[in-house]
Amino acid sequence: MGDIYPDYGRGVDDCTNVSTLIPLNTAMTLPVVSDVTGIFKMGERGLESGFVVVENQNSPTTGLEFQNGTTLLGLARNYTDFDGLSGAHKLIETFGTDDITSFHTTGWDTFPSGSVVPENKTGTWMAIYLAEQRLWVDSRNAKQYAKLFGYVGFSERENHAFIVTTSVSVEAFGLVNSRSNDRTGITCFYK
Repeated sequence: MGDIYPDYGRGVDDCTNVSTLIPLNTAMTLPVVSDVTGIFKMGERGLESGFVVVENQNSPTTGLEFQNGTTLLGLARNYTDFDGLSGAHKLIETFGTDDITSFHTTGWDTFPSGSVVPENKTGTWMAIYLAEQRLWVDSRNAKQYAKLFGYVGFSERENHAFIVTTSVSVEAFGLVNSRSNDRTGITCFYK
């Protein structure tokens, strides 16, 4: 996760709501537990691109068996510098071939008891654009900085509860010398 979200992971904790970091569109697209294989291209500044094949099942096995299809994940990152401050733009796309419960309620059957049985659909997709830009860096201590981070995620209407999600945040890191791991900020989230 540290390569997708550079200020998180690698033992760095964050106390914000997960929806400010990770678009909720990913919930239906990526399986919880599975076997994974992939290839990544690293550059001088970190991860630049990658392609991953995920086996869609909810229990670990040995080997790739593809009993419920696959999820294909592609990602690309472009590093930027604005007025001497680092930034990055990322695009992540997934396409799943597995069977997923449909959130589109027109196909649901209602029984007399009032319970609802959603139908299953095959295949789903989502795409996320993430951007971050440092706004200020202390010239004496590079661990003290402020940044702007935002994303917008899109997914198909048929298999997702959240079709469009977005979040924008401004966050400051290590502003007090005696508390270098502290961070503070404000986030706005929309689903």
